[in-house]
Amino acid sequence: MARLLVTQYGWKEDPYGDTLTREGWGAWGNKLTIDACALTDSAVELIRAKPMDWIKVDFKDGTAPLARQYQDRAPEKEPRCDLYMPEGFNKRFPDYAEVTLVESVS
Repeated sequence: MARLLVTQYGWKEDPYGDTLTREGWGAWGNKLTIDACALTDSAVELIRAKPMDWIKVDFKDGTAPLARQYQDRAPEKEPRCDLYMPEGFNKRFPDYAEVTLVESVS
């Protein structure tokens, strides 16, 4: 488990979006799904994730936890989890969460 900065990407007006993300493609030639996330290399090391592993994003403020699949890479600045949000930015999500690798998603 690691406390990570949580950001969002992939909506139509995303100012930092790239061509592949706009077309819905992840880092490994995979098509991004609605439950995708991207991790920085330092976040991967902290939670020991491998591509396509599932993670739990637990906000600790009463916001319901999320199950996300590691389908993309985020540019390195700090340990971070980027939530893929093709339907638009969600202002209700807090900036930090406890992120944990999970065995399976129920």
